[in-house]
Amino acid sequence: MSGFKELGIQDGLCKKLEALGITEPTAVQARVIPEILNGKNVVFQSATGSGKTFAFLLPLLQRVEAQANPTKAVKIIVVSPTFELASQLKQAAASVTDLKAALFIGGAPL
Repeated sequence: MSGFKELGIQDGLCKKLEALGITEPTAVQARVIPEILNGKNVVFQSATGSGKTFAFLLPLLQRVEAQANPTKAVKIIVVSPTFELASQLKQAAASVTDLKAALFIGGAPL
């Protein structure tokens, strides 16, 4: 059983994580995911490579996927200080969900 399921992440996302070879949450994920799933606002920091991206993306994506009648309205906005990080965030989201993700870069035409 996936350790993510024990944190409250639903089967669909757990299966996609397992397909990526991610089966156990990191320390930051184990601490942050339940807080976000419980509707709390969380500010956290952790070392590079510690799993911060999925710590905040998984509960947010789960909430949007659970909506009975999703609309085309924007549901989540993630702001990043660099193009490289923004690109990584978009790729991470696309790796675990079929929801549409877009990357908007300052100074570039929409």
